[in-house]
Amino acid sequence: MKKKRFALVCFIVVCIAFIFVGCSSSGNPYDTAEADDGYVMNNVDVKIDASAGDRTMRITERYTFTYNLASHGFYRDIPVNNGEKIRDVTIAARDFYDEFEVSHENNGKIFRVRIGDADRYVRLRTKLSCTIEYTLYTPAHAEYPNAIVLNAIGQGWSCAIEHAKIEVKLPAETVETPKYYYGGWGEKLDPLKDGVVSSAPESGNSTYSFEVSGLSSFEGITLYYFLGEGVLTTKTDKLPLIVSAVSLALVVLALLFRFLLGRSPELAPVTNFYPPKHPDQDGSEGSSEPMDPVDMGYLIDNTCSGQDVTSLIFYFASKGHLDIEDPDGELTLVHKKDLPESAPSHQQIFFKKLFSSGERVEVSTLTNKMYTAVMTVQTKIKGMYAGKLYDRKSRAASVFLSVLSVLLSFLTVFIASFQISFAYINPFGAMAVFPVIILQLIGTVLVNNRLKMKKPLQYLLYFVCGVVAAVTVLVYACVFPANILPQYAAILLGVGVAGCALLAPFVARRTPYYTNELNEIMGFKDFLQSAEKERLEMLLAENPQYYYDILPYANVLGVSSIWEDKFKNLTVEPPRYYRSSDAVFDLLLFNTFYRRSYARASTVAVSRPSSSSRSGGGFRGGGGFSGGGFGG
Repeated sequence: MKKKRFALVCFIVVCIAFIFVGCSSSGNPYDTAEADDGYVMNNVDVKIDASAGDRTMRITERYTFTYNLASHGFYRDIPVNNGEKIRDVTIAARDFYDEFEVSHENNGKIFRVRIGDADRYVRLRTKLSCTIEYTLYTPAHAEYPNAIVLNAIGQGWSCAIEHAKIEVKLPAETVETPKYYYGGWGEKLDPLKDGVVSSAPESGNSTYSFEVSGLSSFEGITLYYFLGEGVLTTKTDKLPLIVSAVSLALVVLALLFRFLLGRSPELAPVTNFYPPKHPDQDGSEGSSEPMDPVDMGYLIDNTCSGQDVTSLIFYFASKGHLDIEDPDGELTLVHKKDLPESAPSHQQIFFKKLFSSGERVEVSTLTNKMYTAVMTVQTKIKGMYAGKLYDRKSRAASVFLSVLSVLLSFLTVFIASFQISFAYINPFGAMAVFPVIILQLIGTVLVNNRLKMKKPLQYLLYFVCGVVAAVTVLVYACVFPANILPQYAAILLGVGVAGCALLAPFVARRTPYYTNELNEIMGFKDFLQSAEKERLEMLLAENPQYYYDILPYANVLGVSSIWEDKFKNLTVEPPRYYRSSDAVFDLLLFNTFYRRSYARASTVAVSRPSSSSRSGGGFRGGGGFSGGGFGG
């Protein structure tokens, strides 16, 4: 045991030692980098215009390369890990086929411009030129707040640089002699090495220029220009402020809509032993016909599913319009009589389609033939209740908030990205919209299904909403590099779009008509779930087929298992529409048959012919990009 403990202690000590060594290393990113002799930079011309005096610089870099080995191009790295921001990048790279892309690397700490074509090689032993131009926002230097500090030539180029010309335009004259540091990472030599400077910096004005020659791989130049007190100001990036203000305004707007427009009247269920009739606006019965299962299925959750439409088969059977047989496990429908002319059009369409091939139909033969009728029924049901269920203003506000949350997430990603370059697309930016859409979908499910859904499932979905909302904020905090959007603005944006997306489905307010409809339906549903044995016996005495008449409604209301369970200890006669080879009727066996038949018919009703397609082709190519450089 002591040996094991000793070994464990040694292991921990070694791990700590490695961590200490790693943390105390010089941090030179080029310790393990190797010089690249496959290309050389013949000339680099850097012009830096910092004359605005607000710590922004318009930088133009013109490069000339000669490649000795095969390559597709090169990349230019600019660090943005100390609060720097890159904006308005333009690139002219005709010699590199005008192909380029910009991206963030190293967890957003590096802004990379990659120039060249991955499918084509550059010309060898020919001078190739390109120009990179961009605006650089820089924070105040911690040690020298009144100085402009920049890497005119970064230390990251893996090739030799034969000649470089640098021109810096300042807002005022320097108050101290500028400092120039030459060499590799961490080297400080002041002044520049003898023989390197081809012309001394000009003094007495706001423009400084000089030339250097013979830089080796991973050697660069850092410049310090000291200006007077108060000469430099800091330009404010307005986009984060605008994004933050819009995000907070969006949450406030969603809350206002929710509490001013989205307050639906409280439900007051009316107990019904039979399927209710459609009420008028004032709550009185406005129709002599009761709701059919499709009506009830749509009203309870705002969705007309294929299973809702399939319930019509057993509804027709309970009304005496068809019989159901089960010879050898093959579900068969037998036509008995047509629907009355007063039957709703959606019932007529579905019934006629069922028996379009004859008076006796095996359900399996309806595969891929009923989906058009199902879609027509769904369209008619939706059209029947269009504009009747929700207040128009609140519905429009709900849709407006949903669209606004998605648009804000998309537009912020692209507007922020296009500030950098039209060639820049944040590869993770599109991810930001997915949790927003998921929140809207979950919210819509909760709004539409909360009257049909069991309480534990409701609580679970509310919990999931909270988790997805938190993930949304986290995603926004992570997908935006600081160069594009500061973290505080990204977090507020996530809060804004998540809150708006979550509240949007809850803004729609029910109309009095819809409230009256739901009062009738919920009263009926409550009875199906809580009916006592004595009441059910009385209803069976009045109507021996009562159990079967109600069964299709129990299905669309999601309480069929509860309804079946209530009749286990009751005497129920066989359904008049059911034909079976079994000598003795058993309600439990019938319920098993009913569930199987209902599921089978639902699957057949929505089945449709499959479409096939062929595709081919692909991408080929690849290759490495040589070069690099840190500056800015």
